[in-house]
Amino acid sequence: MHFTVQDEVLEEEFKGVMNKEIMIKFPFRVGRCNECGHEVATDNEYNFRRSDAKWKAYREQEQK
Repeated sequence: MHFTVQDEVLEEEFKGVMNKEIMIKFPFRVGRCNECGHEVATDNEYNFRRSDAKWKAYREQEQK
């Protein structure tokens, strides 16, 4: 599979605490398939980094 890596601001629904759903935006270096454009994991740590970025965005939004 061939993919490119680019910085993006992702927006998605977050369901992390007591079923409280909120929309969050977070910056992340995303891997995209060159053929279809879907997000792809670029290495073994990709999903852990993505999850950490989502939690950070959630905590920052909750402090506002």
